[in-house]
Amino acid sequence: LAQGVKIAGITEEIAGGTVVVDIDPEPARRNVNALTEEDWERVLEVGGVPIEFWPEIIESFQDWIDKDSEPRQDGAETDDYYSTLDAPYKAKNGPLDTVEELLLVKGFSRPILSGGLLPGQEKDADPIQMSGIADLLTIYGDGKVNVNAATRRVLMTLPGVDEIAAGAIIEERDGLLLEEEEREEEDTSFKGVGDLFRRIPELDPAVRNHVVTGSQIYRITSVATIGSVTRKVWCVGSFNKNRFEVLRWWEQE
Repeated sequence: LAQGVKIAGITEEIAGGTVVVDIDPEPARRNVNALTEEDWERVLEVGGVPIEFWPEIIESFQDWIDKDSEPRQDGAETDDYYSTLDAPYKAKNGPLDTVEELLLVKGFSRPILSGGLLPGQEKDADPIQMSGIADLLTIYGDGKVNVNAATRRVLMTLPGVDEIAAGAIIEERDGLLLEEEEREEEDTSFKGVGDLFRRIPELDPAVRNHVVTGSQIYRITSVATIGSVTRKVWCVGSFNKNRFEVLRWWEQE
């Protein structure tokens, strides 16, 4: 765990079934509460959100988490928007407690967050397919991305990291250029940010301030299957000095 890499597919046999456990560093995602305007633009681009939606989404989010009640030009606050809804509520004026809370913010919708079809803006326009952004986001961590565990999509939200650069990061950290036997024997994860730039020197220097190579916060997912019954349990917790503190727990039938 100290190396901050993802551990997937730990399988244990239980009476009449199996339990599969994945351990995933939570900072392999972007901390939504720490996103700057430029970060949001990259997140929305990766999520396939049309650029014309960006100003409302970004400024409404900024209004949602800031402490004042003055709406930005394309944003929204309680008095000018949320209080006028059929089921009125107040702007949070504070950080999000869950990623799902984005659905309360003006401009966000289920297709934008989780993927799906977004109706076209013009009359009779074809719907737009969204890939979603929820998989890119978390509320935990200091805002830096763990490059030893981040997906290609998350890596592409970093400054100057396109699909090719993200592929190079994954290729290096997973040892994909090595023979299978060598890969199993050698730890190819990045040992630090300096090691990342030594092995991939063409990365944008701005990446240096956005990444880490270790983690203390993890998402542990357990899926148990017995016969035709499957149950999923996951938690987010902080691991420090051999002590694990649960930060969030969630169960699914």
